[in-house]
Parts: sequence; C-alpha cells; structure tokens
Amino acid sequence: MRNKDILDTIDPILKEIFDFYDISHTKADVNIHMEEGYPIGTDIYIITGFFNSEMYVQRMYIVKEEIDSIIDKKIVKLVEDIKDNISNRDKFNIHKKDYDMPHSGFS
Repeated sequence: MRNKDILDTIDPILKEIFDFYDISHTKADVNIHMEEGYPIGTDIYIITGFFNSEMYVQRMYIVKEEIDSIIDKKIVKLVEDIKDNISNRDKFNIHKKDYDMPHSGFS
C-alpha cells in the first residue's frame, strides 16, 4: 500500500468527517530528519480539514519500510486523533475568537 492506496483509503473517511479538506503529500528532507528524527524520504501526509468553520491539521508519517498492516493502523490512529481533536474542542469549548481588527488610522 503506497501513496495512491493510502489516499484512496483516507479520502472517503475524511469526506464523512469534514465539510472541506485537503491532503498534501511530501517527503521528509534533512530538516525533518534533524528536527523530528524521521528518515530522509519518509512520506508525510498533511491533512487539513474544516469542520463547522474550524480548521484542523494532522500529520501522518509513513516510513518506506513499513508494511501494509502498520500503515492501516496509522490510518486508524489518524482518524481517531482527528475525531478526538474535534470532540475535545467541542467539550472544552475551544473555538476561534472574533477579534476586533485594530484601527489602521486610514479612513
């Protein structure tokens, strides 16, 4: 299971969770390797979704050598983390605030 299979698996699940979402795919470079310890070339999936006008961002890292069953478990964990994040925001009433824009002085 690689990129297309992973995206095909995640896509219908995200359609059920989010009003709108995007999945970005990139590979770990030297910076990611140094900062987070993932091997260079690790697949990184960045999921950005909107639910009730709130933005949620999750990352999933897939190392080249991982087998399909591990990837399946990571997808399940990703979905659980997204659902927990949404649930916790609602439970703790953490939402974006409407801030007044400062007056620029120009009228």
